[in-house]
Amino acid sequence: MESENSLNSGATVSFDMYIPEDEAAFNGVIIVQGIARLGDNWTWTENASIPELTSANLIDTVEVDGKMYKKTTVSFTFGDEITADYLAEFTVKLAGWNCNYKGNIYYANVELKDGEVKQEDTNEVVADALYQWNFAEGIDGWYFDGVWDNKGENSIEWNEQYQALAMKVDYSNDIASTWSEIKASFWNDDFAVDGAILFRPFHENTGSWFWWGAAFCDAQTYKSVFKYTVEYLRDDKDVHNLLYVYGPGSEAANVEEYAERYPGDGYVDMVGFDMYHDNPTQEDSFITNFTKELNVVESFAKAHGKLVAVTETGVRHDVQEGDNQTALKKNGNARLDWHQEILDAVKASEASYYLVWANFSEKDGFYTPYVKTVKEDGVKHGQEMMDNFIRFFNQNNSIFAVNQKQALEQMKSVSIQAEAAVKQDGYVISPVAGTRVLEAVTLKAKVSGTTADDDVKFICKGAGEV
Repeated sequence: MESENSLNSGATVSFDMYIPEDEAAFNGVIIVQGIARLGDNWTWTENASIPELTSANLIDTVEVDGKMYKKTTVSFTFGDEITADYLAEFTVKLAGWNCNYKGNIYYANVELKDGEVKQEDTNEVVADALYQWNFAEGIDGWYFDGVWDNKGENSIEWNEQYQALAMKVDYSNDIASTWSEIKASFWNDDFAVDGAILFRPFHENTGSWFWWGAAFCDAQTYKSVFKYTVEYLRDDKDVHNLLYVYGPGSEAANVEEYAERYPGDGYVDMVGFDMYHDNPTQEDSFITNFTKELNVVESFAKAHGKLVAVTETGVRHDVQEGDNQTALKKNGNARLDWHQEILDAVKASEASYYLVWANFSEKDGFYTPYVKTVKEDGVKHGQEMMDNFIRFFNQNNSIFAVNQKQALEQMKSVSIQAEAAVKQDGYVISPVAGTRVLEAVTLKAKVSGTTADDDVKFICKGAGEV
């Protein structure tokens, strides 16, 4: 569900929700929430008032093909925040709160209605019904997006008989869960990207803060997971506009260490590293250490014929008073021209880019300076590094979102013909690396690029007889 233009304050989304009558007597509350993605910059907002449904709310009884259902109409209203940009995606989330419901929930008759505006010439109040959809078309655009803190079996599917979206939920295994949710979203076709995407899966794997990190996932298993992901998207799903980026942390002291968890040339287009400047001072050695790591990764890239980039960097400070987390400080930053310092270090290399992390909010962290107010004369006031950053922004060798459209248009004329880096490859699927084998097991592997004439063998090595 989407709109070409921004909506007016008071815009609503509504739909009918059906539950089979013989399953409608449940305990607890089902919370229904709507979340909107605005524009193409991943800006999200949600309805301020979240409906909470109990059995008592299902007051209407209807018959569909001889089966009785309890029905209610759910509606969300958005405030001024919905006016920021066009509606690009709308998500419906269900959450169980102390709820033991288990069964199907059906959606139908979705309607997006714009907020009321006064016509200047007639003073007439108008509210347009922008979108009505009974799911009869385009249902493949909806998807089931997993669960959070929910031990039940959940699914989503299109019900041809009832011409409705059926979301199956199971809150019965964990009824005390604060949020047990599944969600259904509709992404319109305009979200498809006509061009290349830098895809950096399983990043910072040399640290130990993700499940694929060094403490939880050994090198061989990590490589297999990375390879499987590439093959699934490229070969099974026929996705061919992804450039795969390998972006570990900054722990590697040399090329050999950097190579330890590298998935292989047949699965990576670009290599990089993530390195943050914590609590900067004028006297620290961060730029020196940063340049050393960049040299290591660049050397690896040249040896393997890969692009190179600084895949994440930024300034981080100890949490300041009143903040939840702190990136740039509101004031008192030791290195006001930090972004230029990094650019000076990077532009001496063959790195394609360096990228700072996201901007959340003043209390949750900004990795770039930001504007707080704009005066009537157009003068901007904001974070103390803003003037330095504006000079940085205006340079020809910095690129921001506002420049990307032009850059992508220029790149459309570029044609690249390249042979596959690896013709044949394979990896063990099970047992996974590190498994202690005490009895007979079946070895499974996935190989690619082989023909009927190739001989594929498992080679087992050990101290005893195998």
